[in-house]
Amino acid sequence: MTELATTAKATSQTRSRVEIVDCDVHPLPRHTDEIREYLPEPWSQVPDQLISSYPLVLYMPPTQPLRRDAFGPAGEVPGSDPEFSYRQLIDEAGVDLAILLPLVRNHANPEYEAALCRATNDWLHATWLTTSAPSGIPAARSAHHSTPATPAAPNSVKLRVPR
Repeated sequence: MTELATTAKATSQTRSRVEIVDCDVHPLPRHTDEIREYLPEPWSQVPDQLISSYPLVLYMPPTQPLRRDAFGPAGEVPGSDPEFSYRQLIDEAGVDLAILLPLVRNHANPEYEAALCRATNDWLHATWLTTSAPSGIPAARSAHHSTPATPAAPNSVKLRVPR
């Protein structure tokens, strides 16, 4: 099925034909300090293990949960290099639109979990979704995180597909 994507910030409605959507792209920070930068006090002082969502601890399939061809040129964890992910998904595989689903662990403390979700959303916006970010990836939509404590999370960011 072919759908049309509409630019949220366009002055006039710009439409692009969307044929291939990758709805399971998991961006990860290169280091927990990238998320820590957006955590308010006192949460910015928590140990790295409470920030990191990689490696996944719920279930590790014996064959590896991450695409083996998605490791970066220098061995970076898949999803931690926006430019490489863009090149691999959009340029090489012909994906028209990527749905970004950052992985955030659940925590027993709802205030910390809400702060971590907010920090992850802010990091995602700064590193993957803005044109001023190093990647400037325009072919992405983000599924923002929310918790029971913060049910009114912002709507998905909708950006134009460059075709």
